[in-house]
Amino acid sequence: GSRLNFYLSGSRLNFYLSGSRLNLYLSGSRLNLYLSGSRLNFYMSGPRLNFYLSGSRLNFYLSGSRLSFY
Repeated sequence: GSRLNFYLSGSRLNFYLSGSRLNLYLSGSRLNLYLSGSRLNFYMSGPRLNFYLSGSRLNFYLSGSRLSFY
């Protein structure tokens, strides 16, 4: 079926799903999620949230009380 690779080393968590090509990186308070199939990029670092969807050219930025949608 789908290959799943899970790596945990210290505070860093690496999650690889080869079937849907999903990459999840968790390091400290920062979370990085990459989905190569639909080209989805999700970045969370502290109170700041960055959401990028390159396929439909959607950019979503959430930082504190400010919300920006492009």
